[in-house]
Amino acid sequence: MESGCKDMGPEERCAYRNTHARPIIDRLFSRLEELMHDTTPSEPLRKAINPAPLAGGDARKKIRSFP
Repeated sequence: MESGCKDMGPEERCAYRNTHARPIIDRLFSRLEELMHDTTPSEPLRKAINPAPLAGGDARKKIRSFP
């Protein structure tokens, strides 16, 4: 994805990422939230997801704030 915007300026790169990366990130976090609800706390998958970064949307905010 980054190869498509390597020659762009900061504003163009941000717009490119918003168009191309944001939907992927949104789907990723939606799927992680689904898995959190579909698994029990003792399951290895649930432990691997680590709910702490998902709480309050902190990870989502950090990842979605493209430079």
